[in-house]
Amino acid sequence: MPPSTSSPNALKKLRIGELERRILDIANELGEFTLSELCERLEQQGAVSKGSVKHAVSRLVEKGLLERVERGVFRCTGDRFTTSTE
Repeated sequence: MPPSTSSPNALKKLRIGELERRILDIANELGEFTLSELCERLEQQGAVSKGSVKHAVSRLVEKGLLERVERGVFRCTGDRFTTSTE
């Protein structure tokens, strides 16, 4: 469950991994995206398994950084975050 905040623009401090950071960078560029689109972009940066991408996206949804728009379609939540890599 994502950390709760008192206002929509509150900064949240979360730890994210390198793959999660790359996913968030791509998500910010694309807006809404499918897992296939995300995997295609990540493959351009280097080999990543689809299973790893799906798992990382699920973690980002749990952390409140991404939201599921519909089945297989995601986007950033729009909240502001302070992140640090693991």
